[in-house]
Amino acid sequence: MRRDLNLSQRTPDKPSIIIPRPIPREGGREAVWQAALAFPRAFSFEQLVIAAWRLNKEALGLAGYEQIYPDAHRISNVLYGAHGLLAHGQIVRAGSGRFRVGRVLDERRGREA
Repeated sequence: MRRDLNLSQRTPDKPSIIIPRPIPREGGREAVWQAALAFPRAFSFEQLVIAAWRLNKEALGLAGYEQIYPDAHRISNVLYGAHGLLAHGQIVRAGSGRFRVGRVLDERRGREA
């Protein structure tokens, strides 16, 4: 049986429908933030995906394959969501397809933005 599917949750009128398990959220945001802080210069989304996934494979891995593949969609939610790191200014755009740590937080870690 696949880990990512919960077979016990079925709708009464359509018993064959399988509802996927909920996405674990614990630690995902923190892993993305720690990964962003690790880059000395601007970084791409793809670099952030791999770095964050390596920090917390359980929270940011592809459902059912957490230890093998990262889930870029989960990381994009942390980055681009309404309460994401971009919305709060913790990460800012640094050109086409590039990001960096925001100015205020950049100063806290001792680097000039």
